[in-house]
Amino acid sequence: MNRTAKAVAAIVVALALAGCTGSAADERDTETITLTQDALANSVTQGGREMYAGAAGAGGPEQSVQIELPLDRNGLTISGLCSGGEGTALVRLNKQGPFELPCSKDGEEQEITRSLPLQGIRLLITVQGAPANVTWAIAAASSP
Repeated sequence: MNRTAKAVAAIVVALALAGCTGSAADERDTETITLTQDALANSVTQGGREMYAGAAGAGGPEQSVQIELPLDRNGLTISGLCSGGEGTALVRLNKQGPFELPCSKDGEEQEITRSLPLQGIRLLITVQGAPANVTWAIAAASSP
């Protein structure tokens, strides 16, 4: 499976965890979540980095998503973007953290960490405490 497909698969998992049921409101949420993920992916790749995988979701209850990264990596930087409102989401990475992800109306890429010790290919992302009106995205990418 290519890396883009993995990122899309992670988004699908995050959407399922967010409790999407197919209503018109959920369709809007899905679109907004996808736009947030796309904004983060564009920011990462425009900065010259390779995006390995990502996940996205909406504010509300705690959500966990496991993504897979390539074994052959050029460093590892975890970035996030949280938009649609003010506040802070807490992010745990393989149960390490929490790391703060500031949320704002328009959102912008925030570096979460470059020093995550990761062996193997799996990364468990847990987002908690995100304000109910926001969407968030997390990206695992090469280091600058």
